[in-house]
Amino acid sequence: MFRVSPLTASQTGQAALVERTCLETAWSEAQLRSLPSDSVYLVAEDETGAVCGICSARLLDGEAELLNLAVLPAFRRMHIASDLLSALFSFAIDRGCGRMYLEVAKTNESAVALYRAAGFREIGVRRGFYRGVDAWTMEKTLC
Repeated sequence: MFRVSPLTASQTGQAALVERTCLETAWSEAQLRSLPSDSVYLVAEDETGAVCGICSARLLDGEAELLNLAVLPAFRRMHIASDLLSALFSFAIDRGCGRMYLEVAKTNESAVALYRAAGFREIGVRRGFYRGVDAWTMEKTLC
């Protein structure tokens, strides 16, 4: 069983480790400690309390932008990413957001499939967005 909740100060080191392990452009512990007020950062914990997944978004003017979503390799295919997204959708809706956007590398087939299954649809392409790799811009209506 996994629990999703907002990041706490005591979890920043573990969250930064997930970032470094999974993402090319990882946020540091210092960045995680000083998140802007328009941001939300959620963590997924396993039954021992260890952080095994993260997601973050910027919430501004009724819209949300998914910034990062990552799950440690040993915990993938356990629906953690879907749980993080569901919690993020609820959080964004509670704060008045009606839409969520993201960019995802067109070559990241598993992430594209996850986002499609979560209700996102492609609305555009950003050429060379990820170091020469094209990205889908995707959108989801939240409410």
